[in-house]
Amino acid sequence: MKEIEGTSTTFRWLREHGVAVGVESGFPAVVTHDIVKYLGWVESNLIDYWTCSEIVDEERPSPAMIRRTMRHCHIRDPAEVVKVDDTAIGIEEGHNAKAHTVAVLTGTQRREKLEAAKPDVILLSVRELPEYITSKRLI
Repeated sequence: MKEIEGTSTTFRWLREHGVAVGVESGFPAVVTHDIVKYLGWVESNLIDYWTCSEIVDEERPSPAMIRRTMRHCHIRDPAEVVKVDDTAIGIEEGHNAKAHTVAVLTGTQRREKLEAAKPDVILLSVRELPEYITSKRLI
């Protein structure tokens, strides 16, 4: 198992710029925990929080995982949230939370499927997130 190229670098950039980083997954809690632990994101202080649909007891497109992460990170305004996902249902989740949505093409879903979910932007990879955030003055 390996992370999508550029993920840790992007997380590091976000943290250096004062952005809270949350990771969410549709996998069961034990699997999500093992992935996050294996990748060393918590130990490296690259993420503030992780959660999964099993923990919130709701599946996407419910915004429950985003709302839980917002509470943990003391964020009240969903307009301050950038939801990054490689699935259409994840983008729909972001819309339901009233967050800014960013689709990335590093997953299994094709551009057309992601476009149909109407994200605010589609990026080739999470590596492009810092440049996008800077250009849109999201922080």
